[in-house]
Amino acid sequence: MQKKVSDQKKSFEDRLLQKYEQIIIRNPKDLQKYLCKWCRDGGSPFYSGLWNNCDAHFETKSHLKIAESYQISQIEDSRL
Repeated sequence: MQKKVSDQKKSFEDRLLQKYEQIIIRNPKDLQKYLCKWCRDGGSPFYSGLWNNCDAHFETKSHLKIAESYQISQIEDSRL
């Protein structure tokens, strides 16, 4: 129960950063935006956006395509 109370005190941005810690960071050039590391590294021009659009970003075609290739490469790496 204590953990939920402390999570509620976190900002919206901090909750997203915690939820997607492997995928997003604060955009160092604009702290009012997130930066999707997978999309940035995958060469997508749509790798950053406003925090309120972060969840929707994960449903975009460009992110899904990069996420699929990222997951495939992770599987291949684990087989080595």
